Amino acid sequence: MKTIIVYNSKTGFTLDCALVPYAKRQDVDFALYDAVVFGSFNHAGTIQKLDWFKKQLPAWQDKKLAVFYVGATPPDDKGTEATL
Repeated sequence: MKTIIVYNSKTGFTLDCALVPYAKRQDVDFALYDAVVFGSFNHAGTIQKLDWFKKQLPAWQDKKLAVFYVGATPPDDKGTEATL
Protein backbone atom coordinates (compact mmCIF):
# COMPACT_ATOMS: atom_id res chain seq x y z
CA MET A 1 0.00 0.00 0.00
CA LYS A 2 1.39 3.41 -0.95
CA THR A 3 0.85 6.04 1.71
CA ILE A 4 1.53 9.76 1.70
CA ILE A 5 1.68 12.15 4.64
CA VAL A 6 0.86 15.83 4.20
CA TYR A 7 1.80 17.98 7.16
CA ASN A 8 1.64 21.56 8.33
CA SER A 9 4.22 22.80 10.77
CA LYS A 10 5.01 26.26 12.03
CA THR A 11 8.45 25.26 13.32
CA GLY A 12 9.30 22.25 11.16
CA PHE A 13 9.30 19.87 14.14
CA THR A 14 5.99 18.09 13.36
CA LEU A 15 7.72 15.00 11.97
CA ASP A 16 11.31 13.97 11.48
CA CYS A 17 11.18 12.20 8.10
CA ALA A 18 10.84 12.92 4.39
CA LEU A 19 7.31 14.17 3.77
CA VAL A 20 5.26 16.53 1.60
CA PRO A 21 4.98 19.96 3.16
CA TYR A 22 1.53 21.52 3.11
CA ALA A 23 2.84 24.27 0.82
CA LYS A 24 3.76 21.64 -1.82
CA ARG A 25 0.49 19.66 -1.66
CA GLN A 26 -0.60 20.95 -5.08
CA ASP A 27 2.39 19.15 -6.64
CA VAL A 28 1.15 15.73 -5.47
CA ASP A 29 -0.93 13.31 -7.52
CA PHE A 30 -3.03 11.88 -4.69
CA ALA A 31 -4.52 9.30 -7.07
CA LEU A 32 -1.22 7.41 -6.75
CA TYR A 33 -1.79 6.73 -3.04
CA ASP A 34 -4.05 4.35 -1.13
CA ALA A 35 -3.81 6.25 2.14
CA VAL A 36 -3.39 9.89 3.11
CA VAL A 37 -2.23 11.05 6.54
CA PHE A 38 -2.58 14.72 7.45
CA GLY A 39 -0.60 16.17 10.33
CA SER A 40 -0.61 19.69 11.69
CA PHE A 41 -0.41 21.64 14.90
CA ASN A 42 -3.07 22.77 17.34
CA HIS A 43 -3.45 26.48 17.93
CA ALA A 44 -6.17 27.91 20.16
CA GLY A 45 -8.07 24.62 20.09
CA THR A 46 -8.05 24.33 16.29
CA ILE A 47 -6.08 21.92 14.08
CA GLN A 48 -4.47 24.25 11.56
CA LYS A 49 -5.31 23.67 7.87
CA LEU A 50 -7.75 20.86 8.71
CA ASP A 51 -10.39 22.56 6.54
CA TRP A 52 -8.27 21.77 3.46
CA PHE A 53 -8.18 18.08 4.42
CA LYS A 54 -11.94 18.00 5.00
CA LYS A 55 -12.58 19.50 1.55
CA GLN A 56 -10.71 16.57 -0.01
CA LEU A 57 -12.88 13.89 1.63
CA PRO A 58 -15.37 13.47 -1.24
CA ALA A 59 -12.53 12.78 -3.68
CA TRP A 60 -10.77 10.43 -1.26
CA GLN A 61 -13.65 8.12 -0.33
CA ASP A 62 -11.67 5.10 -1.56
CA LYS A 63 -8.60 5.90 0.57
CA LYS A 64 -7.61 5.16 4.13
CA LEU A 65 -7.38 8.48 5.96
CA ALA A 66 -5.86 9.64 9.22
CA VAL A 67 -5.31 12.96 10.99
CA PHE A 68 -2.88 13.77 13.77
CA TYR A 69 -1.77 16.95 15.43
CA VAL A 70 0.89 18.12 17.81
CA GLY A 71 1.00 20.86 20.37
CA ALA A 72 2.43 21.84 23.68
CA THR A 73 0.74 22.70 26.95
CA PRO A 74 2.46 23.59 30.21
CA PRO A 75 2.35 20.62 32.62
CA ASP A 76 0.58 22.70 35.29
CA ASP A 77 -2.20 23.82 32.91
CA LYS A 78 -5.59 23.57 34.68
CA GLY A 79 -7.18 22.02 31.55
CA THR A 80 -4.74 19.13 31.43
CA GLU A 81 -5.42 15.92 33.30
CA ALA A 82 -2.73 13.28 33.71
CA THR A 83 -3.70 9.70 32.96
CA LEU A 84 -1.56 6.68 33.64
